[in-house]
Amino acid sequence: MNPLDFAVAGMVRNEKRRLDYLRLTSCQESFLSDDAPIAIWRDGNQIGKSTALAYDLIERCRGTHPFIQTHRPPIRALVISVSLEQMAPLMEKIWQLTPKDEIDERCGYDPGR
Repeated sequence: MNPLDFAVAGMVRNEKRRLDYLRLTSCQESFLSDDAPIAIWRDGNQIGKSTALAYDLIERCRGTHPFIQTHRPPIRALVISVSLEQMAPLMEKIWQLTPKDEIDERCGYDPGR
């Protein structure tokens, strides 16, 4: 395998299994390890709130949450927001982090829809 093939293989793996490469910040770990029935994280922009929520949802759906005992999959999950504009960043993060080899190939994400 030449170096270019190796680099391309790494990029493909990162695209399909981005969750494997995610490293949580201390704020994200603190929020994710809170076992309260309702937890709110209010903070500034671009510090990882959407990433933490996407991670939380995916790990609960997979039954592999590292901080909270979850139900065995499959589970039913519902994510609600006030507007599409508010949901769009979270939907994109969920798609980016979802292991593509663990979902049906008919699933997809189209920005803006």
